[in-house]
Amino acid sequence: MKITTTKKHLVNAHKKKITAMLWGPPGIGKSSIVKQVAQELGINLVDLRLPQLEPPDLRGIPVPNRETKTADWYYPEYLPSDGEGILFLDEIEKAPVAVKNAALQLVLDREIGSYKLPPGYSIVCAGNREDDGAFSQQLGSALANRMMHFDVVPDYEAWLTWARQNNITDGILGYLAFRPDHLYRYDVDAKAFPTPRSWEMLNTMWQGIDNIAEQNELLEAVVGKVVGLEYRTWLTVYKNVRVEDILLKGELPDFNKLEKGKEKSFIYAVTTAVAHYVKQRKTFDGIEANTAKFVMFLDAEMRTVFCKQIPTKHLGTMIEHKAFRPIAENLMTVIFGV
Repeated sequence: MKITTTKKHLVNAHKKKITAMLWGPPGIGKSSIVKQVAQELGINLVDLRLPQLEPPDLRGIPVPNRETKTADWYYPEYLPSDGEGILFLDEIEKAPVAVKNAALQLVLDREIGSYKLPPGYSIVCAGNREDDGAFSQQLGSALANRMMHFDVVPDYEAWLTWARQNNITDGILGYLAFRPDHLYRYDVDAKAFPTPRSWEMLNTMWQGIDNIAEQNELLEAVVGKVVGLEYRTWLTVYKNVRVEDILLKGELPDFNKLEKGKEKSFIYAVTTAVAHYVKQRKTFDGIEANTAKFVMFLDAEMRTVFCKQIPTKHLGTMIEHKAFRPIAENLMTVIFGV
């Protein structure tokens, strides 16, 4: 689910005091969504990272009452006592079992021990999925069944709106407009990979670094070697290429201006960028002729790269359209291996 849609559901969940659970890979902006909802509603946000807590941090600690010979429970000062807001239980799936059990009572009953969550507060939880490589564990059916569950995916349009409001450099904005699929690209074998969080980090670290070698080291450290290399090339070459001009105007990129040795990576980047643009369109209408012109411009290897990224419905339209007749047989071989 895109971030914009998720935010709408969170606003409604807050009004109706139903707990929501946000699932998604690291760095895509789950925490930011909750903060934005609180800011837009003008309410408080209490942000707790559950793996850092022990059960007494939610349940409170017993303090002897000598007069009654009982124990009074003193709950933490950071738990809200009045007003309106969101209690955000982040990284809940990584919390110890005892902390999860304490959270279960809070989610289920809106109270734990002597503490009661104020009526104006809703609860939102967030965590990574087990296959995200983030040391996540199962949430447990008893706790999971008390929540609505939203799978959050990277949302380029929502990120772009945020980026423009937060002074993200034109270089990053331009590159991700060219390659929006690189806003998030998880690489299981890499320490660093691009996410909305890492692009923001790069924007901060890039300031004042003019040495090319240091810039390349920074790119590899923040967004990874592969995407970092492509971004470096973008800064010197890609900014002169617009996917819209290729598909809407039929203008082909001039590969003769490339530095020696960069031709293949550049053509690959342009090919995947054009394929991504076509894939995101709901219809193939209006760009058939220029797409055919571009595909005929590619060699057999890049045609294969292009076709593997195109939805089946678009591939069928391509083969049937008159603009593709000169290469229809070749496309059939590329697509179906016949």
